[in-house]
Amino acid sequence: MHIFTFFRKSFFKRLFILAPACCFSYVCGLGAIISGIVYDESDKPVEYASVRLSSEDSKYIKGGVSTEKGVYFIDGLENGKYIISFSCVGYESRSIPFEISNDNNLNLNVNLKTTHTSLDEVVVTGDRFIRTADGLKIYPDKQQKKHSGSGFDLINNLMIPGVSVDVAKGSVRAFGGSVAIYIDGMKSDYREMQQLRPEDVESVQYMEAPTGKYAGDNASINIILKKRTSGGYVSIDALQRLGYLNGDYNLAARYYNKNTQYTLYGGIDYNKINGNRLDKQETILFPLEPIDRNYATAGSRMSNNNQYAQFRIRNKNDRRTLRATFNFLRNATPEDFTSYMLTYSGNTIGNRRVDASQNTVTRNYQYNLGLSGNFKLNHNQMIDASANATASRNHYDYCYTENNEAAISNTLENLYNFQGNINYIKNFNNSNSLTIKLFELFNVSSADYRGTNSSWQHLWTSETILFAEYARQLWGIASLRLTPGMSAQVYRQHGHDRVSKFGPRAQIVFTLKPARNQFIQLNGFYGNSYPELSYMNGATQQVDMIQQKKGNPDLKQTKLTTAMGVYGIGFKRLPSGNASV
Repeated sequence: MHIFTFFRKSFFKRLFILAPACCFSYVCGLGAIISGIVYDESDKPVEYASVRLSSEDSKYIKGGVSTEKGVYFIDGLENGKYIISFSCVGYESRSIPFEISNDNNLNLNVNLKTTHTSLDEVVVTGDRFIRTADGLKIYPDKQQKKHSGSGFDLINNLMIPGVSVDVAKGSVRAFGGSVAIYIDGMKSDYREMQQLRPEDVESVQYMEAPTGKYAGDNASINIILKKRTSGGYVSIDALQRLGYLNGDYNLAARYYNKNTQYTLYGGIDYNKINGNRLDKQETILFPLEPIDRNYATAGSRMSNNNQYAQFRIRNKNDRRTLRATFNFLRNATPEDFTSYMLTYSGNTIGNRRVDASQNTVTRNYQYNLGLSGNFKLNHNQMIDASANATASRNHYDYCYTENNEAAISNTLENLYNFQGNINYIKNFNNSNSLTIKLFELFNVSSADYRGTNSSWQHLWTSETILFAEYARQLWGIASLRLTPGMSAQVYRQHGHDRVSKFGPRAQIVFTLKPARNQFIQLNGFYGNSYPELSYMNGATQQVDMIQQKKGNPDLKQTKLTTAMGVYGIGFKRLPSGNASV
């Protein structure tokens, strides 16, 4: 994977100058189109069925995946004879020969028969990676599932081109940004991914150019689970390290009752580390002269513990999915103490050595309630809505000493957050889509600072974002996403006037797939920053004897502009010996 990032305004001009040239090259070779709907035996659409187009002698040409309405679409066909194959886990595969003549389009609907083979016995053969209009569909094999202990492990073992996974941190990234993770089309979180059983996974969709309900994501992964209507499981995992005190204990339980799924997660982790050493040197650039400080650790003690619980109910049928989630999280650091031998040096201050120490104590509580729903309408339309409310209470105690002097700060912070969004998605038969999204983000935060410098700070913010995204397939090998929108931002900090900001937001993504295992993506974004109390408060916090930390209440809104180009190539097998990609 080679990633090139550009931050030049001329990027957009070059993009639109190049686009007409590309159109001219391919406009004469669009070819015929085969499209239709994949049904089951009861004439219900089969979603995410794999569609494979081959020549008359069974040579692979291109592939795709049916939409949530069972619609498939393959273009760029020349006159000739072909074989189109349909397959989906839980159904018998079916292949149909057909012929294109006189560049006429063909509409072909197909019914798949249900197979009685157990899902656990299904073995996926052939290509595990199937190229789709907006990314890849991947069928994990037995070895990948066997060697995975969580959802993050599984994504890492899939080795999706361009995707990097930090299993320890639970981070998935691509194209220089984070990847949004979904399970059965519903937004997932760290705990759900951490407790996900890889053997429950049927397939994985990776969208490098997200559209429809996933519009607005940098990139998206949707994990599709095997369908179950009864039974359940309870799993417990524990990790206890020796040599220093560190433990991680988790419980996960899931129960299926027809269309309803009940899930409970809970766990604790703790650690205690003594004698950790971190020596550092820093230079503080004051207006008159710089001052150097050298820290030599004399001793340290640190302990923390975390507890969490999550209860989730999901009900799903052919027309809609409803989900409710409640989360509780507590984390505490009873002690984070370090003592130093601190040496100052400078022209005015000279060389001076002092004994210094700092200790931080934190206690945090968080409660969250989330409601979400996905509703399939007639005529390839869908509405997706969600609302999340979070309340947090945070305590921070900080003490820094040098000889007989001390800087003390005690902070009590209360945060209240509400996020709501509603999306309308319209999918067209030619794999194009229109998405209209409305977001509302509302935050209230207050902080009571006590100690060396006491003050009270309060900030409320509201931002409403409306945008429309149109995604269009081009020439059978490319796609274009245009996302114009508007942002209305209002906030007020205690003791200051209310501030209102209105501005445009926009994103453009052009993806070209010149070959089966290659893609080129150009991405441009324009938006604005979001105000937060942590850097806008007017409180003065004493860091040490010569440094203070203070926010800027008059901080202006920052405009954000990003331009990026990505080229990706996948290899089935790398050559032996030393090689670099």
